[in-house]
Parts: sequence; structure tokens; C-alpha cells
Amino acid sequence: MPKASIIILTFNSQDVIADCLNSVLHSDTPMSRIIVVDNNSSDRTIEIVKGFLPQVRLIINNQNLGFSAGNNVAIKYAMEDESDYIFLLNPDTTIKPDTLTILLETAQSDQQIGIVGPKTFYSFGRCHLPKVTPSQGEALREQLGDRIMYAGGVLNWQNAKNHHRGMGEIDHGQYNQTEETGFASGAALFIKKEVIQKIGLLDEKYFLYYEDADWCIRAKKAGFKIVFEPRAIVYHQESTVTKKGSPNYYYYFTRNRLYFITKFFNPIRALKLFFLESLRAIKNIVKLFNKSEREQSLAIVQGMGDFVRGRFGKR
Repeated sequence: MPKASIIILTFNSQDVIADCLNSVLHSDTPMSRIIVVDNNSSDRTIEIVKGFLPQVRLIINNQNLGFSAGNNVAIKYAMEDESDYIFLLNPDTTIKPDTLTILLETAQSDQQIGIVGPKTFYSFGRCHLPKVTPSQGEALREQLGDRIMYAGGVLNWQNAKNHHRGMGEIDHGQYNQTEETGFASGAALFIKKEVIQKIGLLDEKYFLYYEDADWCIRAKKAGFKIVFEPRAIVYHQESTVTKKGSPNYYYYFTRNRLYFITKFFNPIRALKLFFLESLRAIKNIVKLFNKSEREQSLAIVQGMGDFVRGRFGKR
């Protein structure tokens, strides 16, 4: 039976990591190992993870390496440990017991399948709602149904803004077809060892955002399929550290999108997009004089500036 390594990257994840690990430990796939790699948390994350030893292998980084480099540390370890598959999983997720089994079945069903993305729901059947308890969440789920976070990835080759299909929709089975897709979300991404051997590790220049789409495009260019598997279920609380709408979100999203364009877009289209981004930069410089928009605009301008200067990695 193939071996799968589940890699969970943590950073100040004390409120969510226990639930994540408990759900993974109840997986019905016996030939799996769990690797937690911590990006220098300052809360109780490491202490909580140590409570799961020896069922969990803990790797502690001495600094915050970001999503790409942090995961790469554990990926290298898993590859050396002869893992056949690697499942990247966010610490603010939980999985169903059969999720890993289904991902394995799907990946093995076709030699060309290199990456599989499970259907992902907002935890407790919610989407941008105040935090609720598990019991309240179950009541919401019965009342509203599961709310989709990811049901396939769409790559927009016009503006380089990628999005999750079905995001925010109530699940009525509208995305229950196993099919090829544009990209798998890094929050729950299942990849074959052979893909990594052929295309390499996650690109560490990104630090945060766009690295999952980058990996998937490189896999496609190498001849592998990216598949969405709706039978495999993951529940995700969404960004517990770097939230959408925060200055860091705007900074990394802006800088990394420009880097993504340079890597994968044809030169003519890239020049058009860079021209539009220069106009956006001017607008955001003007917005610096507006107190309510200053923080966001400064992050966008800094992201553009660092891209131009070739400054990547951590902000």
C-alpha cells in the first residue's frame, strides 16, 4: 500500500491545531504519517503538538519561513522518508475519516493525475459569520447546508486573478463531478511524489499566496493533471493568521501576482497588465492622503515597489 505524509504547517495555531490533528488521527488510511512543521510560533502551538507525540513528527523552524519554505522543509523530510504522496493541510482545517482514502484512490486511478484538490467547506457551515461553537455550527449546517469554499480552481488568464469555483455557495451537489481543474488550493493539496521530483518544490519567493497556483501550473506544463475530487471533504476556518483585507494580504497578493505574471504570461499580455498596474499604483499613491484608505494603499504600493526591486520572501 502506498505511503502518504500529511504535512501541517503551523504558525500561532494554538486555537485550531488540536482539532486538526484529532481529525487526521481518525483517518481510516493506516499507511500515513503526520508531520507538523512549525514556523516559530510564539503561542502554545508547539506545546499542544507535543501532546500528540509520538503519533506526530514535529519539526520546529527557528524563524517564520512562510508557506512555501515552511512546507518545503517538511516535504524534503517526507521525500527522504520515501513517501509516495504528500497531503498539504492547513492547521485550521479538519477532514473526514475517508478523505485521505478517497484522495489516494483518485490519484491512483490515472497515472497522469499529479495533484488532487478535495471539496472544501467553511467550517461549521458558515461563511464570514462570527465564530460559533461546534454545536451551533451543526445546527447551522442542518439549517443552511454546507457552504462551499473550494470546488475547483479557476485561473483567469486575462488578469491573473485566480478564484475558487463555488465559493460562498450552499452545496446542493452542483459540483459533485470529479474533473480536471485549474489549480488545487494550498489549504488542502494532495500531490504525488513523482510530480515534485519532476517540477521541484514550492517556489519560496512567494512566501504567502499564489504558490499553490504556481505549483499546479508547473505540474500541468510537465504533463500532469490537476483534479478536483468532491467526494473527499475538508472543513476550513479560513485564514487564521493573515486575513483577507489585512495590509499583509494586500502586500503579498499584489507583489506575488506581479511575479506570477512574469513567470507564466506571454510578454505582450504581461506588458499590458504591468501598464494597468502602474495606473493602479498612481491611484493608490493618491489614496495615501486619505486616512481611511492609507494602510491598504501603502501595502499595495510597497508590494509593487518590492516587486520592481526584486525583493521577495518575507515582507
